[in-house]
Amino acid sequence: MFFKKGAQSKTTNQNQRGISPLWQRVIIALLVFLSVFGVMSIGFLPDTLEVGQVSPKNYYAPREVEDSYTTEQRRQEAAKEVPEVYDLDPSVKEKSLDTIDEVYDIMITFNREMNDAMEEASQGENNHEGWNEEEYRQELIAEFNEEVPLDLEELEIPLGYVETDDLKNIQEDAKTILVGFMDQGVKPDGIENVQEQIEQRVEILPYSNEMNEFTFHVLKEALVPNMTYNEEATEQRRQEAREEVEPVTIMEGEVIVREGERLTDRHLMILEDLGLKRAHGDYFMLVGLSILILAILALIGMYLYFYQKEVFFSNNKLSLLGLIIVGTLLIARILIPFSGYLIPTAMAAILITVLFGSRFAMIIIAVMSLLIGIMADNDINIAILSMVSGFVGTYSVAKLQQRGDLTRSGLYVAGANALVIVALLLIEEGFQVDPDVVINILIKVFYGILNGFLSAILAIGFLPFLESGFGLTTSVKLLELANPNHPLLKKLLLEAPGTYHHSVIVANLAETAADEVGANSILSRVGAYYHDIGKVARPYFFIENQVAKDNPHDKISPTLSSLIITSHIKDGVELAKKYKLPQAILDIIKEHHGTKLCSYFYQKACESQQKAEDIKEEDFRYAGPKPQSRESAIILLADAVEAAVRTISSPNPGKIKGLVRKLVKQHLSEGQLDECDLTLRDLNKISDSFVQVLSGIFHSRVEYPENFPERSTVNGTTNQQSNSNDPQGRTEKDVNQDCGNNASKGEERNS
Repeated sequence: MFFKKGAQSKTTNQNQRGISPLWQRVIIALLVFLSVFGVMSIGFLPDTLEVGQVSPKNYYAPREVEDSYTTEQRRQEAAKEVPEVYDLDPSVKEKSLDTIDEVYDIMITFNREMNDAMEEASQGENNHEGWNEEEYRQELIAEFNEEVPLDLEELEIPLGYVETDDLKNIQEDAKTILVGFMDQGVKPDGIENVQEQIEQRVEILPYSNEMNEFTFHVLKEALVPNMTYNEEATEQRRQEAREEVEPVTIMEGEVIVREGERLTDRHLMILEDLGLKRAHGDYFMLVGLSILILAILALIGMYLYFYQKEVFFSNNKLSLLGLIIVGTLLIARILIPFSGYLIPTAMAAILITVLFGSRFAMIIIAVMSLLIGIMADNDINIAILSMVSGFVGTYSVAKLQQRGDLTRSGLYVAGANALVIVALLLIEEGFQVDPDVVINILIKVFYGILNGFLSAILAIGFLPFLESGFGLTTSVKLLELANPNHPLLKKLLLEAPGTYHHSVIVANLAETAADEVGANSILSRVGAYYHDIGKVARPYFFIENQVAKDNPHDKISPTLSSLIITSHIKDGVELAKKYKLPQAILDIIKEHHGTKLCSYFYQKACESQQKAEDIKEEDFRYAGPKPQSRESAIILLADAVEAAVRTISSPNPGKIKGLVRKLVKQHLSEGQLDECDLTLRDLNKISDSFVQVLSGIFHSRVEYPENFPERSTVNGTTNQQSNSNDPQGRTEKDVNQDCGNNASKGEERNS
């Protein structure tokens, strides 16, 4: 290692570039805090408890209180045991007996008349033409129905089939039956039951079926409730029974309801009497939540300040980070009521990894998983799943090489989710050969797989909007710019082919070097593709595009030549803006020459002028600025090295190594690397990577003869075939030994 002095760190100007005022960052942090607190506090805000809801915690009685629900329930039971009070009305029975006497007296009268008619008919006294017994009976029945006080029209009246003495006996039996029941009291709601009992009593009377049926219907029609409900007396007795019940008391410290138990009307009434009828009556839980969020945001801020200064001092990136965090927590709040296994934490991991880097994504995902676990009622399983899925999402896009990697990340996350969910369920519940258990596992695994695909879909959908909305350059955008079919690259290839191939080699050098020092290799490669795009404005003024021997610079002054050469920076920036290239590429175009001197034209100008002091060195320098990032510095060195190596006659590893180190040391001593954060160790790694790549490009080759000796068909054919590849008849071993000697001599000359 030949470097004795370290590259300087970023200067104050570089540190201050893009730094926003402190008060703006404080406002952003405050908005993020309020947003996170608002989303998370939804589950902590006091909610009115309802019947059937699961108790969120154990509730204890802070003081002695009456269990009004149980007390009232016991009083109601005591009141129900008090029978209803009815008043017996004797006059109702007398009216019913009078009705029976009237019916049977009329029945006896018509029955006697029918019997007399039948007797006269049998003696021939009324046996005149036209008299009919049945017609006469029906006439008497019609008159009977008109005179009786009851509705018996649908009943078959047995006139002429019963003796008068039997009717009197039946009358007395009917009255006896009616008196027996009415003396016991007949309630309005019990009249049907009494009628059924009367029917049973009548069926056993020693009379004909027709007469028993007639008697039952008479009793049924004559039966009237003789007991009247006394509401006032009933309520008085029930109130007396209620007052005799002793109140039930809840003692101080007694458990009202335990966590996880379903709430009943009794629980709610007791909680309301105690002033605890809210799910989270303790507002200090919100205070604890706010303290936790403040602590987490403070830790993130400290990490940004010490390890991600570019993000810490950028309002744009701070706002984007806060938006991703708040958006993910909001999606989690929406999905938690359905299933915590659907929360797409991997979406945030993918976005943060692509936009900010994998290391930073790991920190944020760990923090977000903690917050999501708290939101999901402190469910450790949801927190673990969120963390694992986030980490897998981060790993899957940590080295994004093509847009398809984003889609594949969904598959990786889905698979990891399925394994983690199965593992957590086995740890928590074990495995049982039970259809319900298996179905529960399969449903949650399905949610986990759906989570993976949902995360990838959301990340792919949101990424373009976040890129354009916040003006960031991601790996996905750079990969699109690296497509050789990009209009600007095709323009460069067609109009400045030499510059195009030079840019390709510079890209290979820059990408390899960036990998060695941990810089953004994709940005280095894509930036190298476009760093000389300004040369398409006047390609023939650059040596790599000059096919003919005529050099246009021979016909113009050195000052004008220098102006044309340096103007490719400005032309490149204009083209980049026209084709809407990201700012990171524009910065590389501006910085890839730093403030270097066009030494060839400067010396030529000094030689052509009589007074060298009239030549201003500033007129022959690039406008700058110097490289502000490691990627710009790497491309500056790769550009210089690639161009210089082409001037070496008979290049070999020794010459290449000496030239590379000389150029790197020259740029370091000129201060071109003062404003980027490359270290001495980085510069040595970059130099070694350049030498390795260039040695592979400009490697030595064996010169093959144009005419091969004829093969012999006699003995020794093998030796002739082996020696025919070397014009001097040397073996392959001899050629390799000579190449090694030449490389050693080249290294000695470069030393």
